Amino acid sequence: MAFLAEDGTKVQGANSLSGITDADTFHEDRGETDWALLTSQEKQQALIKASDYFVYKYQNKMPGIKGSAEQTFHFPAEGAKYLNGYDIANNVVPKEVIYCVCDLAFRSTKNDLMSNGSVDVSSVGVVEETNQV
Repeated sequence: MAFLAEDGTKVQGANSLSGITDADTFHEDRGETDWALLTSQEKQQALIKASDYFVYKYQNKMPGIKGSAEQTFHFPAEGAKYLNGYDIANNVVPKEVIYCVCDLAFRSTKNDLMSNGSVDVSSVGVVEETNQV
């Protein structure tokens, strides 16, 4: 399967909420040098796993309505707002979501994200966390 990052244009068959360039910049800016040691394929796999986890954990907590039924991911979305009330454009994946996926991607290279559910991304700014029993 090809690596296809959602870029706000409702990419058919997208399997990641972040591209490698965004992830490389994110990790470089934070001094996470281990990320740079990964191959392109390892980075792609990590970003796909991170996107899967993000959707699994937060899909029903995303603001707005999916732009189309054919979209893989919630974003871009119609009528979405940040928790502070500002509108989210309907042709973007919010940078906070991209940053979260980049962080989760790095974590996925160290641990299985799906195994324990202990990863907390409630501070993303577009996700409203609720307590579940």
